Amino acid sequence: DKLQVLEPAADPSGGYVWTVKADLRGGTRHGAASAVVDGRIWLIGGCAAPDGWATDAVDIYDADADAWRAGPALPAVDSNLVAATLDGDLYVHGPQGAWAYRNASWTAVPGGPERFCPACATVLLG
Repeated sequence: DKLQVLEPAADPSGGYVWTVKADLRGGTRHGAASAVVDGRIWLIGGCAAPDGWATDAVDIYDADADAWRAGPALPAVDSNLVAATLDGDLYVHGPQGAWAYRNASWTAVPGGPERFCPACATVLLG
């Protein structure tokens, strides 16, 4: 439920230090995807504490404000997701489907693997 950021240390040692940032809205989540969109961290779906049920929640972290805000809910509740960005669009895939977030709305992405096992997502030659 806390965002932790690895940052350069303030002293000239060249080391790094973990800094605790703003608490996540709504508490702990697991099985969520994350991606950076327009310089902000998006936390997408997952299972929410305390009951552990999948959620359609999207939360967006703004580093300048050190604050989370609600984002556009996924079209379906889903967990164990992967996400990646390409050309400003956000792509999310999970057991319940695949979607692209573009032009301020979610759009279903047809096709994709029939069976899904979360691992990672990346963009190649983007």
